[in-house]
Amino acid sequence: MTENIEQSIRAFELQKFGSNFMNEKQVASIARQAVATDRLGDEAWMHKQLATFHKQLTEPVPKPQSQKKVEVLDIDLTKMLPIVGRSTELSLKFDEIPNAVPIGDKKVFFKIKSDERVFDVTLGEKAMNKALDEMIKGPWLGMVKGKLGSATDTGFVIENAQIQVFLRIPKAGAN
Repeated sequence: MTENIEQSIRAFELQKFGSNFMNEKQVASIARQAVATDRLGDEAWMHKQLATFHKQLTEPVPKPQSQKKVEVLDIDLTKMLPIVGRSTELSLKFDEIPNAVPIGDKKVFFKIKSDERVFDVTLGEKAMNKALDEMIKGPWLGMVKGKLGSATDTGFVIENAQIQVFLRIPKAGAN
């Protein structure tokens, strides 16, 4: 059915503009819109859609205004003084259930590997249990936030870690 609609769009395009100027994706997009909005026989709507694409494809793209040149300074970068920054905070995303191990004092410990670095995370048991409860509800994405702590042999410690779980809600119309 969509092939017939796309053929009629191509015929309408040729009749009104004298050439086929749209690519396959643009024609398919108009066909989907026509079906979704029940406008298959609406010539005014179809003409407006085609005119929009025709205008986008035929009008010249404005040239960007010239930029001022940046003056390059000859500076010894090794002698620059650093500014004082705030603590480095990280957000690590994950989609596998962590293998959390109780370590006493109502705390659990697990590791997250990201880009060949291993981050050591310590959380409260209560926060971890709440996160696990969310994880079993359906598709999810987890995130651990915290301050970048001391270096280890394989990565870093995440200090003052917090965990958050986001349920993935399927988009409307997705299979």
